[in-house]
Amino acid sequence: MKLKLNIIVLALCTHCFETFGQNGFVEVTSDNPYIIERESVNVFFSPAPIPGNLTWQIELEFDDIDAGFVFVERKVAFGRGGDTDFNLPVPGDYRVRYINRTFSGEFENVIAESKIFSALQVVPLPESITNYPSGQGKFVLVGDSLVKGVGASEGNSLPEQLGRLIGREIISAGISGETTGELLKRISEVLSLEPDMVIVLSGFNDFRTGVPDDITFRNLGMIVDKVQSSGVVCVVVGIREPVLDDFERQFRTLTDDTGSGYVPNILFGIRDNPRYWNILETHPNDEGYSLMASRVAPAVRALSKLPPKLLFKSDGDGITLLWSSIFGRNYRVMQAETIPSEWIEDTTLIGIGGTMSAGTDFKGQGRFFRLEEYPLNL
Repeated sequence: MKLKLNIIVLALCTHCFETFGQNGFVEVTSDNPYIIERESVNVFFSPAPIPGNLTWQIELEFDDIDAGFVFVERKVAFGRGGDTDFNLPVPGDYRVRYINRTFSGEFENVIAESKIFSALQVVPLPESITNYPSGQGKFVLVGDSLVKGVGASEGNSLPEQLGRLIGREIISAGISGETTGELLKRISEVLSLEPDMVIVLSGFNDFRTGVPDDITFRNLGMIVDKVQSSGVVCVVVGIREPVLDDFERQFRTLTDDTGSGYVPNILFGIRDNPRYWNILETHPNDEGYSLMASRVAPAVRALSKLPPKLLFKSDGDGITLLWSSIFGRNYRVMQAETIPSEWIEDTTLIGIGGTMSAGTDFKGQGRFFRLEEYPLNL
């Protein structure tokens, strides 16, 4: 059986570009040996645009896995080659494209496209999180309408989809329109449920109703303190919009200072994206909540010591295995033809997880896969 392995790249090549189309190229470089989310990469592009009725643009795109590459940021180059910088707002895979469009914005052709490169998320090791590890019995997700499930069909709210991903029930404690101050008043009621972990998604309604930032994060700090003082692991889910840029920094400061888990920028690529957004409800739709759940699940698994879960997708030509894991830990994928059976190692993985694609030559035989942590002496 042929297997193709793709894991998140830990370093960026000095020269990362592919040329095609009109013989141009794009080179993406970083000052650091690793590319980290929220840092910048430098993009050099050439040749200079030819004057005419086209606008030549450098575009940064992000791979959201389900929808493919989606637009993040665009810069226009009029009559020049040269370089520019792009900030990488979230961890994940990116590419840069050098393209031209008509002045009306219609796509013409790609001049050059970089190789895919990855931004890593910098997070503390689970052992540094207050009260780690949590138990695995009771998880509570608390917050506003994003927790309540506004915009989702029955059975597809964020808590319900997160529960299916991790194989545990997630208790929903969401109240539409609630602010952090209102959540602070009822957090003791939530803790009376005796949860093993509390996941907090709150703050957007503070911005919407004009609550000052310092009060919002003071409230969140007291909420986290009450959770942790009860011996419970707390995970904070962050929000970041163009008008809420400073929220990101304050969420980071809060979670660093309190030793709580952190899931950044939960609505990235979701808000106002018709694939993920329920326009009538002005909230995520089922697919949007599914994407949100996939972003929260790795933190919940890591902090409760639930094993990484393998997910399967079929593209018609084979299968793809997807998983999340902990950076710095070693894993290996095992496969067998029957259960019970002798497990045979497919490959050893080092680092943060990724995907593995199995080819079409199964010869009519089924396969069973599992992912396990593996001590590796390098």
